[in-house]
Amino acid sequence: MYKKTKMYKLALGITTLITSLTLLIPQQIIHAAEDEENDMNTTATVTFDAGELTLPEVPAFDFGTQAIADNVQTYSAANASNSIQISDLRGSTEGWTLNVSLSVFTQDEQETLQDSYITIKDAKIEALNGTKGTLTNVADELKIDSDSSETNVFSTGQESGGGLWQISWTADKATLTVFPGTVLTGTSTAELTWTLVTGP
Repeated sequence: MYKKTKMYKLALGITTLITSLTLLIPQQIIHAAEDEENDMNTTATVTFDAGELTLPEVPAFDFGTQAIADNVQTYSAANASNSIQISDLRGSTEGWTLNVSLSVFTQDEQETLQDSYITIKDAKIEALNGTKGTLTNVADELKIDSDSSETNVFSTGQESGGGLWQISWTADKATLTVFPGTVLTGTSTAELTWTLVTGP
């Protein structure tokens, strides 16, 4: 009787061990399958519509009230909105070019200040509002002749210039050069035309 009981307990133990192994193997396979699923990749997408290339801000110049002189005079700006802003929201790689022209000065429809010109020195270009990227700085000196010819202010390369940029200078770095014999008493006015075009 004792031997039978012992053999019965041994058989029961073997059966329990086999059952445990049988249950263990499928669980290991399930865990392995779950690990493989955790390595799957997904995507994140966003779509943008193209914006515009614009000039949010351009400067005007006031060279104050001056005495008429008998030699060449250069006057610093007494009051100037001394910055240009360029906004490129096109989302393209074309870049942009900014030009400016200065008309002849006139007073009561009569031409004055012949051959005069505006000079801007030490202008710098910087990114605004977290715009990413770097652009080469503006030329050390910009000379804008009062003959309506275009002067290049700045050109980007391709694949640059996106976002919001500002070209700025201190007011004293904007000057007007005037030649004797061209001045009339009163206020002479000329028009600056700022042109922003696609491409470097």
